[in-house]
Amino acid sequence: MIVDDSNLIQFRIFNALKKVDENIKIAQAGSCEEALERFPLFAPDTVILDLGLPDGSGISLLQKFKKEKPDVHVIVFTNYNTLEFKKSCKDLGADHFFDKSNFSNLINQVYQQNTH
Repeated sequence: MIVDDSNLIQFRIFNALKKVDENIKIAQAGSCEEALERFPLFAPDTVILDLGLPDGSGISLLQKFKKEKPDVHVIVFTNYNTLEFKKSCKDLGADHFFDKSNFSNLINQVYQQNTH
């Protein structure tokens, strides 16, 4: 599941993942509200999560996702790449934390998560 308010980012991640595995199923959400609606419906194995969303914080979503499905892999993918955000996300259960400028490493990590 991709949770990001940028259509361009969603498009790039979606296309990159489909190139790696054309059979992968990918849900998308552009806001906290959409993510909260879609998460239980799709029960994703992995969530790519932006912290800055128009109607709330990705950190609150991280907490809710991990509470609802503790084994979900959450990859934070954000422009808020400070040590404080990274520590907070890791403390709340994020499996990985990437700066949006590190797009290729994100795609490699998601692919590895979905093939193991």
